[in-house]
Parts: sequence; structure tokens; C-alpha cells
Amino acid sequence: MKGKKWNMTWFNKAPNKYRVERHHRLLGRDYITVKAYNGKSAWVREVSPEILPPENMSKGDTTAFAQEAEFYNHLIDWREKGHRFNYIDKIKVRKQPTYFVQGKLKDGRDVFYYFDPENFLLKQFGFKERFAGSLVDADYVPIKFTKINGVWMEEKKQYLVEGRVYKEINYNKILANVDIPDSLFEVPEVKEFILRQKSR
Repeated sequence: MKGKKWNMTWFNKAPNKYRVERHHRLLGRDYITVKAYNGKSAWVREVSPEILPPENMSKGDTTAFAQEAEFYNHLIDWREKGHRFNYIDKIKVRKQPTYFVQGKLKDGRDVFYYFDPENFLLKQFGFKERFAGSLVDADYVPIKFTKINGVWMEEKKQYLVEGRVYKEINYNKILANVDIPDSLFEVPEVKEFILRQKSR
């Protein structure tokens, strides 16, 4: 695929704590951006090439980030969560037989799950998302799975917008059931910050 490549590190902790670190190199400098959600609020911080103070995300960005933070998918304990799901039928997706499940989330969003009828692994997850100012059809499509500690995990997946590949995610290393401190998701305390002014 052509386009920009990013090195990313994701941290997920049940039930809804989430942290993403994005690394890239530009003109010989390393840039690192951290985004995190502690279950209540979300923040973002640039930590390279300069360490900047953390900033709270906007309400809209917090809502979107919190949706990504949900550790368990919508189908787990869906009644208790207030969602509604219906099995529609066995259909063909990319010429392959697939179980189609349609859902209405508690917040009103429509979601669509497609499962492999042989092993019940997720083949596609569809939803609506705002993209470039417009509400569009989006999908996450797992391409490859790997088994970690007896659980199948997505090793490679694509993000589609209106049926076209917008980005592809490849996981180089996956760790499961490891201890992650809660402090990793909390807003870091800034005791002192020196403002620098560039002389003209």
C-alpha cells in the first residue's frame, strides 16, 4: 500500500482503558504522540522531539476515543449494556458464506457483524463514521489471525471507507494478559514546564 507508515503501540485494559503511542521520523527527528483514555476522560500529549504539557481532548474526540477503548466487543453482555442485536441470515461476503448480525447500540449507532460460519471468527465489522465531514460507511476487516494464550487475535486488518482500503494495520507483536499499571492511562502530572522562546 502507498502512503504514510506509522509505528504504533496500543495498550488496552478491561473494561475501557486505552492508550495509543504513535511514532514516526521526519527530517531526522523522532516524533512521538501519546493519546490515552482512563475510563472517564481522554488526553493527548506530544513527548518528542519536545515534551509538551498534556491537553484534554475535545468532547467529540473523547467520545470517539472512548468508543475505541471498549475492551469487549458490543456483543458481550449486550443486553446488560442496553444494545439490541438480531441475527439476519447467512449471506455471502466477498463470495464467502457469512453469518450476518445486525445491531443497534444504546447510543443509537447501527453496527454490522459478519462471522465465519466454520470457526465463528469475525470476518468484518461495519459501522458509520464521520470522514472528511461526511457520514460514510466504514468497515474493519480482519485479514489474518494468530493464537495468543489460546485466544485468536487479529494480527492484520484493514480499515475500509465506502469499500476502499483507507489504512492497513499490521501487528508485529501481541502480548495478552499482562499487567498494565493504571497510571499509564492517567493524565501525567506536570510539576514544572519551561516555555522556550526562539529569538528572531
